[in-house]
Amino acid sequence: MKHIVISLLATLLLSANAMAEKPEGMGKAKMKEAKAVTQIDARSEMRDARSDARSDARSDIRDARSDARSDARSDIRDARSDARSAEGKKDKLSKAREGKLDQERKELGKGSEKGQAAREEHSKKWWNFWD
Repeated sequence: MKHIVISLLATLLLSANAMAEKPEGMGKAKMKEAKAVTQIDARSEMRDARSDARSDARSDIRDARSDARSDARSDIRDARSDARSAEGKKDKLSKAREGKLDQERKELGKGSEKGQAAREEHSKKWWNFWD
């Protein structure tokens, strides 16, 4: 019996809230206005998001271009320095060859016959093996 009374009281309390009158000003017109306002807000937020995305994309493009330019400049500098170092190496090699040729000329008439023969034997190039 107690359970029945409690359940009846609970249903009456809950149904009373459902049967209550709506407050004034909450008709269909107000709801439509509220929906329109939220739609306008959503549209403006979407416009803002699009413009933010565009500006972000533009800044990314600018950054990429400046990075590419700086990379190209550094590559050009590296190539120039490599060319200079290669020229320096060529100069060193040519000087070394000239020095070796001078040394061979100086050694031509010096030493014993046996020493000159040994020097000539060792100065032959390896690819001239048939001589």
